[in-house]
Amino acid sequence: MHQRHVESQVRVRLQDADHRVFHESAWLRLADALTLSGRELQVVQGLFDGKTEARIGADLGISPRTVHTHLERLFRKLDVHDRVGLVVRIFATYLSLDGHLRGTRVC
Repeated sequence: MHQRHVESQVRVRLQDADHRVFHESAWLRLADALTLSGRELQVVQGLFDGKTEARIGADLGISPRTVHTHLERLFRKLDVHDRVGLVVRIFATYLSLDGHLRGTRVC
């Protein structure tokens, strides 16, 4: 129950943001560092934008179940267990990128 509350709070906060969490160049560097496919990157960006699986699917022209499958595979690929772990892994990777990228605006 607590995890759902945390995910709900993260979604609300991200939806309130007026811009993407990372600049597009940072997203591309993150995708490269984590070996994300283009579709995996789109799903992760949707998650960071606070979108539901249904909304991500609608935006990408795929079913919510397909989005869910992408997320499950991302969890295994990035060795995390849930959405919160995925978000933490993305931020940890961002912080580990070389210095010139750290000047990129986050939130």
